[in-house]
Parts: sequence; structure tokens; C-alpha cells
Amino acid sequence: MTKHPEFPGTVTEALRARQAAREADAKAEQATESAVCALLHDGYTVRDAGALLGLSPQRISQIAAREKAA
Repeated sequence: MTKHPEFPGTVTEALRARQAAREADAKAEQATESAVCALLHDGYTVRDAGALLGLSPQRISQIAAREKAA
């Protein structure tokens, strides 16, 4: 039987934090996509949506194009 090493608490804490960050990032991306779609649907310009969300107009256009293709 192979014995697995016990990780120090700091390693476990770092791994959990990194997993939580990945999950938060995915949730933020989904929320951003939803917000972009809603704003554009409501008549906001790409520039206005970018200003509201703190993103460049180019990024808003990328998100919108990806959502249209889906």
C-alpha cells in the first residue's frame, strides 16, 4: 500500500483558496455575460455598457458576439 504524504495546512489552505477563486471567476464571468446581454437588449450602447461594467467596448463586443453565436 502506497503511503501518501500529509500536506501542511498552508498547502491545503492555498489549494482551497485557489479553487474558490476559480469558482468566483466563473461566477463573475457568467454574471458579466448576463449583464452585457441585458444592457445591450435594453438599448445601451457598447461604450455605455463597457463604462458601466468597467470593461472596454472591445471586450463588450467580444462577449456579445460570443453570446450571439451560442
